[in-house]
Amino acid sequence: MIVAGIDPGLGGGVCVVEIEDGKLFLRMLRETPVSWTMVNKGKRRVYDVRAMWNLLCMLDPELVALVLLEKQAPRKLDGKVATFSTGFGFGVWRALLVARGLSHRIVEPRLWRSVLSVPKLKGIAGKHAIHDIVMDRMPFAEIPRALADAAALALAALTTPPAPADAQSA
Repeated sequence: MIVAGIDPGLGGGVCVVEIEDGKLFLRMLRETPVSWTMVNKGKRRVYDVRAMWNLLCMLDPELVALVLLEKQAPRKLDGKVATFSTGFGFGVWRALLVARGLSHRIVEPRLWRSVLSVPKLKGIAGKHAIHDIVMDRMPFAEIPRALADAAALALAALTTPPAPADAQSA
């Protein structure tokens, strides 16, 4: 069974894992594709939508049982630009999943964290806990801390029922 997890943030990524004969394999781990644009006198990362599409085209809808896409929501301390970017990235990933025909579910962070028994820690301590759990379950892989959420989503997808066929375009 092949499943995937997507952490849709600009600093997130995509992870694809497979279970075959009871063994877990890491099949893909990529950062969210971004490009840089000039804003005033500085640079800003933006989603590279074409590269995101190309990344999803590596996944065969007939072989991938489920993709978990982490639901995004504005946070109290985020500014307007960050809030817009968060929603934009989530929407682009969702649209590309539908266009590619990949079975997917949108999942709240608290849900996938509970599936993996991640302790309720905030900030960097929470990120460390997620990374530790991922590395415990995939000691054979080199997972950067920045991609641990995507890997954790893929692991959570292994125990999540497939999405109903009629939910793919919702």
